[in-house]
Amino acid sequence: MIGKLYGMATPARREPTNSGRPANRFDGDRRTFEMDALAEVAGIGDGDPCDGVFRSVLERAETGDRVLFRDGIFRFEELHAIGTALTIDGGGATIEFADAGGFHFRGSHYNGASPATSTRAAGPIREDERRIDVVSTAGFTAGDHLLIETPYEGWSGRHPLRAGSGYGCQIARVASVTDSGLVVERATRTGFGDEGGDESRAEIHRLDPLVGPVFREVTTVGGDVPLRMESCVDSLFERCEVSGYGEYGHRIDYCLGTVLDEPHITDPRDSTDDRGVALQVSHSTDTRIDAPRIDGARHGIDLAGGAFGVEIADPVIARASSRAISACGGAACVGDIVVDGVEIGSDDRPTP
Repeated sequence: MIGKLYGMATPARREPTNSGRPANRFDGDRRTFEMDALAEVAGIGDGDPCDGVFRSVLERAETGDRVLFRDGIFRFEELHAIGTALTIDGGGATIEFADAGGFHFRGSHYNGASPATSTRAAGPIREDERRIDVVSTAGFTAGDHLLIETPYEGWSGRHPLRAGSGYGCQIARVASVTDSGLVVERATRTGFGDEGGDESRAEIHRLDPLVGPVFREVTTVGGDVPLRMESCVDSLFERCEVSGYGEYGHRIDYCLGTVLDEPHITDPRDSTDDRGVALQVSHSTDTRIDAPRIDGARHGIDLAGGAFGVEIADPVIARASSRAISACGGAACVGDIVVDGVEIGSDDRPTP
């Protein structure tokens, strides 16, 4: 049945040991992939669940499909979900990850392949007009998402397309295309160029982001970063719980329009078994965090560089060893932060 649904050869696997329900089934006119037991997960793929049926289902999921977890504890390593309008409805299930495990949602530009549509800036980026003059607009249309790379001496962070340092980056949506340039909106920064970057040498690539993922009522235990979003657009997380993870529980990087509804995050631990960061937002725009419940972290919510348009409502953050909510990126990197209707500063001071 798996092979018939998803066009693959059906791999050998052990039978479920607890409920005997089928591994996947039709649910009306929707396809549902249903996992019942740890034994079943261990028996699929070629020794690594990443290369097995489960990852293939996530990658091939289409609008209206569901990936449904029931009545079990599951282990996956470095699980990546790439697709559009993917819904993971846990129904209260618990998913347990190995040391390197976690749900890692990310756009396809992180795969390392050269983008199909690219161009270069034809001069400094016109921030006042939100326009980028480019060498060629061929292949770009309104509604596209962009990855904008800016050569930046001294920048040493991780970059989606390039190994090593030397580039800052952000994502944006194309509002319209003119004869000479691209007018953009919903950029992941207030300004387009990184501090100290040479904007006239910026490279612009058409981005294939993960659009509209939903992650609902799932408890994750263990792993490195159990819930991580990169280059995603309009994501929704509802009533999810994370506990006993690595240095970060939930990370949001290079995302536009993320909603976290009642996240519960407990007792993060980093590699030295010290308290970690419960939730970090960086290089992202329009993030809303409703009724977070966080306990036992070093930082409850960390707003790192490039976090703009963050709204936090009704936070309850207990036993934070350093800061409940921190905005440490500096005024040039972090801004537009509102907690329960009150705008907070973007400096290194702890907030209530």
